[in-house]
Amino acid sequence: MCILYETLTLDDIHSTRGSAMNKVSIRTYLLLLVFAISVPFATVVGYGIYRDMQQAIAHTKNSLRIMANTMVNNTGDKIASARHALEQ
Repeated sequence: MCILYETLTLDDIHSTRGSAMNKVSIRTYLLLLVFAISVPFATVVGYGIYRDMQQAIAHTKNSLRIMANTMVNNTGDKIASARHALEQ
């Protein structure tokens, strides 16, 4: 039974494992960086869209209230004018 022993130094181990680990860890750090930047950015953009939507809804409701009040006043004036014409 013959067992071959290879002499490895600590530098050999770090050079072979270190390069692969550095590539993976750099990729991992870059992906985490992209994720860390994109999540808050997407949150801010999403909140901005939501806020704009809420403002558009509020503006539309206000416009509809004004239009409804105008229609009520115009209709009331027309009815009053017609009533006055019929009474004469």
